[in-house]
Amino acid sequence: MKTFFRSFQHQFRSIVAQSPSATSGGPGTGFHPGRNFYQGYHGYGRAFTQANNNSNDDEEGRSPSQAYRNKLSRRQSVSNSSRGEVVRAIRDQRRNITTQSVHPAQIEQSGRPRSNSTTSVENVKSGLEDAADDISPPQNTHDSHNLQLGNTQSELGNELISRISAAKDSNDFYAVKRIVSSVYTVTDPTVELWDTALEALCVTRPDSFTVDDAVSFYNDMIARDLKPTANTYANLITILCLRDNFVHNNLSSINARKLLDPSLEAEAQALESEQNFKIAMSIFNMAVRLDLLPGRVHTYNWLLMACKHHRDIDTAINVFSIMESHPKIKSQHCTYAIMIDLYGSVADLEGATVIFEDYVNGLNSHKIDNKPSFATLPLNKSSTVYNSMISTNFSCNEPLGGVEVFQTMLESSLRLRPDTVAAVIEGFARVGDSSSGLEWLKRTAKTAMEGSQIPHPPVSSFYFIMTSLLKEAKFDEAVATHELLKECQNLYTMDPTGVELNTFSENVMEAIITKPEQTEQVIEFANQVLRQQMIEKSSKGIYYPAIQTLIYTCASFGRFDLAMGLFIQWAQAGKIQFVDQGHLTGRRIWHKYIAVVVNLVIKTPNISLQQMFDAFRMAYDNNVVCSVETLKLILEKVKQARVDCEGDFKLINLTLEQWKMYTTVWLQSAKNEINNESQGFVNAESAEQFVADIINTFGKNAEDVGRVINVNDLGFVLSKMLDYKASAELIEGLGYRFNGAESYTSGYVPADKMQTEQAVAMSYPSFDSSDASLDQTPPTTPGSVEPEYVFDDELSELVSRHDYRRNMGISPSDCYKTLMDGVSNGLTASISALAGLANALGRIGETDKAKKVYTHAYEVLQLLTSVEERSSGWFRLEDAMISGLGHGGDIEGATQHRLRIIQAGGAPSADSYAACINNVKETTDDATLAKELWEESRKFGVKSNTFLFNSIISKLSKARKAHEALEILDQMMAERVRPSSVTYGAIINACTRIGDEQSAINFFNTMVKQSKGQLRVPPFNTMIQFYTQMKPNRDRALYYYGEMLACRVAPSAHTYKLLLDAYGSIEPVDKGSLYKVFETVVNDPRVKVSDTHWASLIHSAGCIEKDVDGAVEIFDSIETHPSNRQGELPDAIVYESLLNVFVENQRQDLIPKLLESIKASNIHQTAYISNLLIRGYASSGDMSKSREVFEAMVDPPMGAAANGNHPNDLDSIDSAVVFREPSTWTEMIKAELEAKSVTNAKKLISRMEERMYPLAVTSKIASLIV
Repeated sequence: MKTFFRSFQHQFRSIVAQSPSATSGGPGTGFHPGRNFYQGYHGYGRAFTQANNNSNDDEEGRSPSQAYRNKLSRRQSVSNSSRGEVVRAIRDQRRNITTQSVHPAQIEQSGRPRSNSTTSVENVKSGLEDAADDISPPQNTHDSHNLQLGNTQSELGNELISRISAAKDSNDFYAVKRIVSSVYTVTDPTVELWDTALEALCVTRPDSFTVDDAVSFYNDMIARDLKPTANTYANLITILCLRDNFVHNNLSSINARKLLDPSLEAEAQALESEQNFKIAMSIFNMAVRLDLLPGRVHTYNWLLMACKHHRDIDTAINVFSIMESHPKIKSQHCTYAIMIDLYGSVADLEGATVIFEDYVNGLNSHKIDNKPSFATLPLNKSSTVYNSMISTNFSCNEPLGGVEVFQTMLESSLRLRPDTVAAVIEGFARVGDSSSGLEWLKRTAKTAMEGSQIPHPPVSSFYFIMTSLLKEAKFDEAVATHELLKECQNLYTMDPTGVELNTFSENVMEAIITKPEQTEQVIEFANQVLRQQMIEKSSKGIYYPAIQTLIYTCASFGRFDLAMGLFIQWAQAGKIQFVDQGHLTGRRIWHKYIAVVVNLVIKTPNISLQQMFDAFRMAYDNNVVCSVETLKLILEKVKQARVDCEGDFKLINLTLEQWKMYTTVWLQSAKNEINNESQGFVNAESAEQFVADIINTFGKNAEDVGRVINVNDLGFVLSKMLDYKASAELIEGLGYRFNGAESYTSGYVPADKMQTEQAVAMSYPSFDSSDASLDQTPPTTPGSVEPEYVFDDELSELVSRHDYRRNMGISPSDCYKTLMDGVSNGLTASISALAGLANALGRIGETDKAKKVYTHAYEVLQLLTSVEERSSGWFRLEDAMISGLGHGGDIEGATQHRLRIIQAGGAPSADSYAACINNVKETTDDATLAKELWEESRKFGVKSNTFLFNSIISKLSKARKAHEALEILDQMMAERVRPSSVTYGAIINACTRIGDEQSAINFFNTMVKQSKGQLRVPPFNTMIQFYTQMKPNRDRALYYYGEMLACRVAPSAHTYKLLLDAYGSIEPVDKGSLYKVFETVVNDPRVKVSDTHWASLIHSAGCIEKDVDGAVEIFDSIETHPSNRQGELPDAIVYESLLNVFVENQRQDLIPKLLESIKASNIHQTAYISNLLIRGYASSGDMSKSREVFEAMVDPPMGAAANGNHPNDLDSIDSAVVFREPSTWTEMIKAELEAKSVTNAKKLISRMEERMYPLAVTSKIASLIV
């Protein structure tokens, strides 16, 4: 190793002597390295010979030797000491402050006294320069704060503190904002509540947000005469500094882009006008005056970071000194690193050295805090300080000093990190010597590959050197650097981060700005690098902002060809990586990329209209909704083209596809303005011109017009923009009939065609990408592609064999495979067969396959020559998708197809409405949605069948809306639709749910009399359940069990569960019959012993007979019972039954062990288990635990039903999440009322109302409060 390095050794000082900087007057006068200075500066001297001798991996090892200090003293003659006084100022000021008492309020006593102890930020803004002098500390400040905190806090305030803390812990900024808004409603708030809210805003807020909300919140605190605490000031200062940091970083990027886009100047000025740093310092000075210093080191670190951004050394010295005087705060490594960086930013190496020496002393005295720093601050490691010292030497035109610091680290026990190597490599490049930086990059990389303890350079260093070489037009060296990077990545894990990729692209942009004549060559190289880095090497995939920067650069320089090339290339790569793989999040990222880049590309200077449409095509073909700005730019270009052609639109020569894109853009723009109720670029005048363009090109040929625009959408837009007469004239001018604004839902029908069937859409619809479902809309609208398929009757027969009525035992999935095989050979089936297959696939949950059949069917529709055939085929296909997706539970997808039929002038079939009604779920008010669908079907005159009637009656009965269910039964009878056993079962269920015993009996008897041979289990179970739970009567329950057997209806598992309840839950308990029924369940091959059967036994023993030990014995026997061969039990329901036993018998002492068992068994704790815990703790008088259980639960999304509380949906949720059910609120409110906490109960009701629970639910629970 020594031999390897010896060839690079040289005398550093002789090189410095040859450097122009040696006599240039030092830093600040410009650094221009001469040829001789670096001609031999590619060696490492003695530095690397120490690398393999250092075996200590301890990052925080002993401090470096005196070597660096000695070397520094030898170089001081070369340094500029123009700021020598600052060195003394640093020491004098810090010495003065640290020798005072621990009360920093005594630092400055000047300024007139004030009666108030605080001031709002508005006042701070008005007097930034003298805010600190304008406020004097109040008397007995601490006493007043302690008294405030000691007051009894309102229960609402405590609840808000708990909710805010929970939202903060989940890092949900928007949840924090929603809850914090409730703080304003508290009439008697506490400082603790305000501090909790402010801290949550500090921790969760995105830095890109302005500080207005936090400042307003603070000002409101002052207006309420609440005394801020040290935490108040610390949080507000941190928020301001975080925002200042964001502004600083963003300005760097904007200033670079301003050279290409002068319009960014306004944005830059807006950011520069923010006074975050000044306000933060004024608040800090106020805190010093009031002796309320922040007690967390990261607050001081952020203030110092802000000082660095603003190059304010004097303020930094003051903050640094005050921090050191705080008795409970120790400086961190990153604290010194920030200070050193600050001196480096003003080229003051001597001041940086003072800080560095103090750091070394502190390190030796163990006075440095090693705890992790704030997430976005520099890493809190010793190497961070040395990295800063290296960078500062380079920024002060002392490359030799930077290398010497590096050598000092090698001689110490510090563990070198890649970012230390980066500091040296990038340091050379920053002073304009990319050749030396490249040589250091090569040597450190090779040394690392040979096993040295010197780490390999990070990815960022390779990127930085490559772009530095590009700026000097050294393409061969840049290519070689890339090859070296690939070699390193084959040996080490070196995935680039998004920040590193973005920095690379921005540096490439600067390289192009430096040498615009090299644009094509630079872009080609950068694109190759990014493809290799993001597709071949990175496990994280494509990072689009980096690509967008390259495209932005090309477009800004007028290189549409390069911008479009990159756009298409990376769009295709992303489609393969994200969209084709079915990644929902990736798809959203990809769509955003398309929308953003379309906007960038169409801004290319001197772009033509055809080029604009070429750029927009990617969005159009993939149903990506572009920004309003994009749409406006395209319409402006069209307007200019119309002017250039002197109003003759045909001369523009748009292709059919360009026409479709033009109409799509216009309709989207119009809808945006209608939705926003604004009058902008698209207005009544432009609407008339738009229609005139269509007529000018296509005349009044409705069929041709229908190929380029959805006339239904156009009619809707015109009806919103113009009066009836004007709208009618324009629509009729296109060959269509206008029926008024309400026709948006009934359709716009060609004037020469009349609607013949209620359920068939007569106008063949085009699609607007803003209205269509991304997952279901075919990639092209009908008519845009000429498919080549041959109808095959045999294939139609084969793909229809899934029909259950044929009883052929062939699944829809098998038929799908058959279809795809035929399609691959150019064959296809009839529309009827395809629609039937899509329906069947949707029913079994194969929605992706259903959508693929649907997409293929759209291509087949184009083969139909007759408009009537296409129209009826289109309806059949859409209706099949409604039914299939509805049965499959994809109600949102079914809704998209339902609305298409309605908007085209038709209505879905009765079966489709029934499928949607039957499967509306996972909302807090299923019945209301079902009723809306039912009423819609009646509105459009759909002839209801038995399936539709049964679906709506069942949904209403489950919601206890027996009266409405009976009204619909009357309609069913009036329309001579015969009720089935399912109908009667639903009606009987509705009657029993509201306790109407006699009506239930009457309907049951009618059912048995009229539904001979068609009886099913549910109605019998309903009657048995009524007499076991609602109106306990064992004899009546057994009567209906006897009726079941007499009608030859086989009992179900639920029937046996009800019989167990009849014998075990209705006193006196009949244990003999109880276990005889259980034995029957075990021996019946048609049913399976389930959790509910065991729960019934446990309930009988523990809750009815009060035999806790017996219940536990039954529970313990489950695991080894012969019926439990699969080991699926006990599950949550069984655990819930045993927990109920403990609660009912006041055995709370057994609950902890049971909860441990639940956790150990990986059983999801359902809401019903939580309900029992709430009740159990409350009954023992421990309301705090009840509230803790309740608040630990989570509300489902607004309007959605709770998930994860039933066996069929446990797999779809996070095991740690327990969603509240309405019964949970009931249980908690009951507990509060029993604890005489009526106020808390009312607050819970208010929270339910805020979450938009149905009135029927909240009113019932509210009735508990007398």
